[in-house]
Amino acid sequence: MNKIRKDFPFFNQKNCITFLDSAASSQKPKCVIDKLVEFYSHNFANIHRGIYDLSAKATEDFEKVRSSVAKFINASSDKEIIFTKSATEGINLVAYSFGKKFITEGDEILISAMEHHSNIVPWQQLCDERNATLKIIPISKDGKLKFDEYEKLISAKVKLIAITHMSNVFGEVIDIKRVVKIAKKYGAKVLVDACQSVAHTKIDVTDLDCDFLVFSSHKLYGPTGVGVLYGKYQMLESIPVYQTGGSMIEDVSFERSTFLKPPHKFEAGTPAIAEVIAFGEVLRYLSSIDLLKHWQEEKEIADHIRSEIKKLKNFTIFENEDATSIISITHKNAHHSDIGEILNKSKVAIRAGHHCAKPLMDFLGVSGVARISLGIYNSLEDADALIQALKKVNKFFM
Repeated sequence: MNKIRKDFPFFNQKNCITFLDSAASSQKPKCVIDKLVEFYSHNFANIHRGIYDLSAKATEDFEKVRSSVAKFINASSDKEIIFTKSATEGINLVAYSFGKKFITEGDEILISAMEHHSNIVPWQQLCDERNATLKIIPISKDGKLKFDEYEKLISAKVKLIAITHMSNVFGEVIDIKRVVKIAKKYGAKVLVDACQSVAHTKIDVTDLDCDFLVFSSHKLYGPTGVGVLYGKYQMLESIPVYQTGGSMIEDVSFERSTFLKPPHKFEAGTPAIAEVIAFGEVLRYLSSIDLLKHWQEEKEIADHIRSEIKKLKNFTIFENEDATSIISITHKNAHHSDIGEILNKSKVAIRAGHHCAKPLMDFLGVSGVARISLGIYNSLEDADALIQALKKVNKFFM
């Protein structure tokens, strides 16, 4: 763990805070920061356009990252990898393009009761536009998907299931293979929100057999401004373009325009070139370390935190036995924002609020929670600093 921390400049600062908010956005290793500086300082050029060497090299480096992403999630081809500005944009792309082609009046879309707003609102908008129906798969109080209820809800009317792989509140990992197996009986497609899971477990889209999957670079130790949308190639070929403009054009006349094949038909305009290339650096970095070992250590630290919090009075943990690196808590007397502020004064950074999951907060009967979330760089010392800070919350709000 100490070796990993040395790779992240953030943790090499004097009097560094205890950072426990990686579910919101993770810290960056030095190789990512160096690559951004190097590209902007010495190698910058636009891509897919210039015939000069600098542009050709930038294009090559950019497209290599597409191949690296495909390998990282075990996609069949780099043509199944679309770069977006965020996972949110990826979901909106599918809502628009898949929705335009396949969703009609009377159709249904299923989501779970623990989705992030980004995997709720686009489907609400689509259903409103198409006179379709959005239905919610219930969950238990400890964040488990109710598969028996899912099987009751699904029918030939359901065209898409959009579901998180890992809850950003419970840390619960959903059995996506089971979700997909049931969906296929009815011909429904499945979109997976892997924003949380991609940083804590191996993603294999071929094994999952999902039709779409999204995640963000910035939660996987990479730069902001880069999202990934995976889609099965046949599906990407069948749906219409999302945005139009430069880079995605095959031919243009004043009478009509034709578009490139996937993935480029979904990448209108100049992309975040430097950020994508720097994202490639973090994929190289992650492939150079024993991720499975670090994920296991991360879970052990999270389990240690849970056991220590249970020894404290007044705290409630929203958890189950399958929870991973996210721990959400409330206090009998303290508002979640008060918890966050007292921890902040103790130089411990966590997130407090509804975590873009207001319907889930309503279901839990709370206005928000204090959320502790880990990355591969966190240590038992971080856990101890957190527990000492939580004891201060009890002292103040007895």
